[in-house]
Amino acid sequence: GKYALGSATLSLASAMLGRLDVRKLARPLMQELADFSNCLVSLCSRDRLSMVYVDVARSSAAVTLSLDMGARIQIANSASGRAYLAAISDVQREEIMEGVRQVAEASRWPGLQRGVAKALVDRRNLGVCCSFGEWQKDINAIAVSVRPGNNLPPMVISCGGPAYSVSAEFLLDEVRPRLIGLVGILEAAVGTAD
Repeated sequence: GKYALGSATLSLASAMLGRLDVRKLARPLMQELADFSNCLVSLCSRDRLSMVYVDVARSSAAVTLSLDMGARIQIANSASGRAYLAAISDVQREEIMEGVRQVAEASRWPGLQRGVAKALVDRRNLGVCCSFGEWQKDINAIAVSVRPGNNLPPMVISCGGPAYSVSAEFLLDEVRPRLIGLVGILEAAVGTAD
């Protein structure tokens, strides 16, 4: 009847503790963006082929996404996953996408590839990665990767909501500059800004 934490659990806990500083710094900035946009703003981290919500900020709007901390979303068709994939090396991206290919339905694979390829272009041209009805048909979201420092892998901050109340145009025109600015402030605070 004795239990002990395994090494995998301890290494995961160590990585998560290193990210607490970023989470604490990001929280008020995320809430400010959530209040402005009437969206759900999330801080995400990768776990295998998913993005996991590490923290969320909600607006007081009556309708927003109902995802909470610990929720998992798909990496290849969500804005958060695409922002993560756009932030890592080509080799890392190819390894992850091979894992996605192995579990995806054959008919969905070409669309997932196209979406990730578009995310690379969007990141370069827009500064954000997008998913407009691709993760779920009635959800629009944009996301930006964050370098948390301490040699930790990138994290992602996303902003999204129901498509009928949060248009792609609103996200790109009004929210995008604020989201990019939020990431800039956060990276300056942790010492990873360019």
